[in-house]
Amino acid sequence: MASEIERFLFGEPVVVHFVTRFEFSKNTVSAEFLSFDCEKRLVAKFENAEIVTVEQDREEGDSLMLDIIGFDSYPFKGSWQFVLNCGSVEWSWNSSWPTIQDS
Repeated sequence: MASEIERFLFGEPVVVHFVTRFEFSKNTVSAEFLSFDCEKRLVAKFENAEIVTVEQDREEGDSLMLDIIGFDSYPFKGSWQFVLNCGSVEWSWNSSWPTIQDS
């Protein structure tokens, strides 16, 4: 079942997306997603962000397109906690609900 953040970003029904970029700068997480058919690209900006954890399997190596295994969101102290799992790397952060920019 799709999470609240997946439905918000990718619509209904949720289609497979890849993570093509993940950056943390100036208290903002910027994540770029590309649909499986490579027709839709979007950037989500998460303001007031604080990284909680980053777990990365160094053995897997870097990839330009990461499969999304799971992307969850939970209310957390007046904002949100997000967990983005791509198998070889998992990011967890607290922030405001994202804004979307079509790319």
